[in-house]
Amino acid sequence: MKEQLQKVNLLSPSAGVTQVRGQIEVWKASFLTYYAPTEVRKTPITLFRAREFHSVKMLPDELSEILQDPTWGWNKFSPDPVEVHFVPGNHETMMTNPHVQVLAERLGVSLDQII
Repeated sequence: MKEQLQKVNLLSPSAGVTQVRGQIEVWKASFLTYYAPTEVRKTPITLFRAREFHSVKMLPDELSEILQDPTWGWNKFSPDPVEVHFVPGNHETMMTNPHVQVLAERLGVSLDQII
């Protein structure tokens, strides 16, 4: 399993067994959890989306609909437009080198605008 995940760049080459197990648990929890805030607040929302997308063969209908929306449904929870930033990598690799540098830079710019 580890080798297959590394071949498709879903896991760092230096990842150990503990990291593999942890990552699998995160994926399982992500697929089993559907988070939907109940209140709309006057809060700016910034979404950092990965440019690459995992091909998932079976998605629940509601997730398929959300993925068609560039804001992934977050526009329903703020009266202001959602600021969307696409960053290199996929959901996991966007937070590892070298992609994390771009994510950090864009996050810093976003924070500077609201502080």
